Amino acid sequence: MTAAPDAAGAHLPGPLLALRIPRSDTGLLPFLLLLPFLFVPKLLDGDTQPWVLLGAVFALFTYRPRQFLARRDLPALLLAVLALAAYTARVGLVLETVRAAYIYLMFAVFWVLGNRGGHGYFRVAVCYVLGLWFLVGLAQYLAVQLGYDIAVSGRYVAGRSGVPSLAAEPSYFGSLSVVMAMYLLNGLKPHERPFIALAILNVLMSGSILAVLLLGFPLLYLRPRHLVLAVGAVVLLLLLDASVNQAGLSARLAGFQTAGQGLISILLDPSLNLRWGHIEFTMLANFWQSVFFLSPVSFEAQYNAYAASTGYLIATGSNFILPIAGELVYGGGLFGLLIILLLMWRGTIAGPTPWLRFVRGSFVLACLLNPVSIANPMFVYFVLQESRRRAPIVRPPRSGRTGPGASLLQNGPG
Repeated sequence: MTAAPDAAGAHLPGPLLALRIPRSDTGLLPFLLLLPFLFVPKLLDGDTQPWVLLGAVFALFTYRPRQFLARRDLPALLLAVLALAAYTARVGLVLETVRAAYIYLMFAVFWVLGNRGGHGYFRVAVCYVLGLWFLVGLAQYLAVQLGYDIAVSGRYVAGRSGVPSLAAEPSYFGSLSVVMAMYLLNGLKPHERPFIALAILNVLMSGSILAVLLLGFPLLYLRPRHLVLAVGAVVLLLLLDASVNQAGLSARLAGFQTAGQGLISILLDPSLNLRWGHIEFTMLANFWQSVFFLSPVSFEAQYNAYAASTGYLIATGSNFILPIAGELVYGGGLFGLLIILLLMWRGTIAGPTPWLRFVRGSFVLACLLNPVSIANPMFVYFVLQESRRRAPIVRPPRSGRTGPGASLLQNGPG
């Protein structure tokens, strides 16, 4: 079977990537093959490992390198440099500066690669990542049920969280699965539908409340009848998951019941309390001071003072800001805010309708408030996704006469 090449030149016969890849595109393959291993094997302290970045840097110099930087790359790269410079000028060369530089470097590399095209290849890679993460997550999920230890590089707390698969923690496993599902839903092909189901199963196995909240965005792509079926399927899976008391979403919800009831039990959960507190402080209480560079950069001290004044937020133990949106604004000020707005605007372009453009822009903001970083290739490629709008229909003349214009159909010349 011969497949037509996509806009990036990739030949996609059905669900598999054909071996007929242009030589100029082969430099992208190491990057795509390394995508599942964002967090393992673990070499460095922290949640991000260098494997995918190394593959991306290799692709940067070997994948369509004729024009190294395009004009459309420049706004994001300039804002990243300015945000890092603003942060460094106020805190100096400390460990947090190195971490910020690493985040902006990864963002810049993935942004340049995503703007070079190749989204047909990336769609295949997304299916590959979802499938592999599902298999590893399922093995961990069943191992917990059978009483085996699943100690891996990812963080897992028995009875309190879901499984992490190959991610650093369960919330990354679930949230990034939703990002990949959103990527596939834009221009969804029939053979990609099972991978949407795998993404939903990944969210349930992750047990992440934040990922479940993000899961509402893919449902907005569905027609009412399909939406009802999807919600029913999720409820059924939750009922099945309830039989497992040490992993998955049911275990996570049961953990709240042991801590208390309602909103109080959620506020007592350390991870959710810290995340909400960081959002409240950086995006509300200290927002304008950060945007206009009016406050000093000393997050731990400032936040702990604010948390103590509220009476319901717990203290943080480091300068690490949980939502990347808060980190961009608090450290990068106005330039960080412009990066957020640029990501939201760019993410809307691929939406085929005004409603879905709004959904995509809102989803970008929701990701930035969740455990999704601008240094993540799945997120950057989603933002830079190509439009799937169909070409306008050009109908033949009613007179029935033949001519050059009479053979024009929906997709152009026949």
